[in-house]
Amino acid sequence: MKYYVMYAETCVEDYVCPDDTLDVCERACYKSELQFFDKQPITVGISDEGGIEFTDLIIKNDCIPLFSRHLRQVLDEANIDYIAYRPVTLSYDRLGICEEYYLALIPRIRCLDLDRSKICIEENNDLRYDQLMKEVEHIVINANNVGRFEIFKLPMEYENQEIIVSERLMNKILTRRLKNIIFSELDQG
Repeated sequence: MKYYVMYAETCVEDYVCPDDTLDVCERACYKSELQFFDKQPITVGISDEGGIEFTDLIIKNDCIPLFSRHLRQVLDEANIDYIAYRPVTLSYDRLGICEEYYLALIPRIRCLDLDRSKICIEENNDLRYDQLMKEVEHIVINANNVGRFEIFKLPMEYENQEIIVSERLMNKILTRRLKNIIFSELDQG
């Protein structure tokens, strides 16, 4: 089974960029902690740093993914039922436009092939091993540990925020020609 990182271009001046109101969701999204995830709808303004073009995937602060209704529909049709969603209205008051999105809390699963992945560990003699920052620089997925998950993130002990998808899900997304969703193939080992 092949896996891919799904990401969005964030440095395009024409694309909308949510304002800092969405930052209240960062704690829940950073570690995929459902206990801190509020499912109540939220209205978020659009930052002047971006443009006015709405895309199908927006990632704020590298860890807060917003899915358009089109992207969510693809996931719903693929029977992806393990993502928690929070309705988000992106609103640009000056122009009187708004668009509905879903903040997606993507599960983290233990699926890393530890023998073939490259993990960088912070050097700090004052901290215990479990307190050190760890980041996977070269991700290799052990398909036997993925189970039914077709979209996921790496386990919480790693700082990585990559959204990983199966080849099957990637193909379903690509057939819809959604805007600003990019895939990069992971090494199969």
